[in-house]
Amino acid sequence: MSEKIWMVGGSTGEYSDRVEWAVDAWRSEAEAQARVKFLDDKMRELGLCDSRDDYDIRDQKELAMRAFDPAFSCDYTGSHYYICELELKP
Repeated sequence: MSEKIWMVGGSTGEYSDRVEWAVDAWRSEAEAQARVKFLDDKMRELGLCDSRDDYDIRDQKELAMRAFDPAFSCDYTGSHYYICELELKP
């Protein structure tokens, strides 16, 4: 029987400017969902993706978020986290 894992991914942008990245992977769907919630909560706490911020403040917020997601990126469309179920190959 194959083992399943759940990958947490992030995305920002739209159309040809869309960027996606892998954050991490978990052995249970519940843990992956909890990770997405944690990352969403951190983005809200930091006030990320606020178009009213000047570039220096936006850069500082993104740098703070990278402590939790090293590949974090955000543009005018905001950022979104999601999970994807995968089969772990032997």
